[in-house]
Amino acid sequence: MNINVVAALIKYNHKYLIGLRSTGKFTNLWEFPGGKVEQNEDHIAAVRREIKEEFNVEIDVLGMLKKIEHQYPDFYLEMYCYDCRLLTNDFILNDHSEIMWFDPKNPIELNWLPADVAVVEYLISLNQH
Repeated sequence: MNINVVAALIKYNHKYLIGLRSTGKFTNLWEFPGGKVEQNEDHIAAVRREIKEEFNVEIDVLGMLKKIEHQYPDFYLEMYCYDCRLLTNDFILNDHSEIMWFDPKNPIELNWLPADVAVVEYLISLNQH
């Protein structure tokens, strides 16, 4: 089974918003926020909707940065990662127990969702210059 998701790489002061999942199969793992693309929904609309649902904030989607593909035991994931900026910042955590700003120039060890490890590696590689 193939699943298409979008992820928001929300950048602020050279750091990226991440959340600790509080529900579902991947509880207590860190992720870049986002979720499944609904039928007949374009990616930009999906990213905006997911961030509004998860945090009750508005974002500007600037463009796609990276496509990640990952084989989980029971499904194949295609994750489209979008460069985003916050328009509002009155966060309400609906799907996460914590949020923090991840600094790819000074990464810390965290328990990531498996597909998000590739995003972390990508962001670290961009910031090694």
